[in-house]
Amino acid sequence: MKKIIFFVTTLLSIYGVQAQGFGVGISGGYLTELEGFGGSVDLISEISEKWGVSATFTYAVKDNGGIRSKWTAVDFNGRYKVIEELYLLVGGEYLYVNRRQLGLGGGNPISTE
Repeated sequence: MKKIIFFVTTLLSIYGVQAQGFGVGISGGYLTELEGFGGSVDLISEISEKWGVSATFTYAVKDNGGIRSKWTAVDFNGRYKVIEELYLLVGGEYLYVNRRQLGLGGGNPISTE
């Protein structure tokens, strides 16, 4: 229980840190597209008035009929503000999906081919 309280306190203190437009966001919930539960952590930094960068880590899990699927996604984005409320966005995403058939001992990898 102490570890959970420490973890939550740490997350809340990190969320409150503000240094040169730096922000952290945490979210979680049910993902309708995947029909599973997941969460994400967002890191946002405003480098200058015109430039900003962000990174997002997302993790989701779905158990369905003895098969567990796990999604891990990492997004990196760069923004350039052209005028107020209009900006250019460039970025990339890494997506990894792992599927395992549940059974005695934790499961076996399933071929997706």
